[in-house]
Amino acid sequence: MAKFLCLTSFVVAAAIVTLCSANGNDYQWGTIGAADKLMAKEVVFKPGFLGTVTTHNYVYQQVGAAAPLTIKAIKITDKKKFKGATAVVASGGVGSSDVTITFTSLRGSGIKSLVEIYGS
Repeated sequence: MAKFLCLTSFVVAAAIVTLCSANGNDYQWGTIGAADKLMAKEVVFKPGFLGTVTTHNYVYQQVGAAAPLTIKAIKITDKKKFKGATAVVASGGVGSSDVTITFTSLRGSGIKSLVEIYGS
């Protein structure tokens, strides 16, 4: 009986971990205020290849702006929802006028994430 309960507990725990990992990698840095406007909205897509880790640098720069806006929030929504990519702010970001975000997929998977940048 004890072995059965132990095995049942293990199976339930494994199912919970599997369900939680299927939610994708969504991120938000900063806070979107009422006065903030959408500065950029873009889907970052890069296909994956069997056995390889896919990386991509997303760069947002305000070119030619006499008075560049300050980034107040960055929101990333994972569109794969399973085996999605992680995202790290490599430079710039909230409080800056530009940002570089590095996406890294799981081995054999690709990248498909929606990037939204808000500022004022």
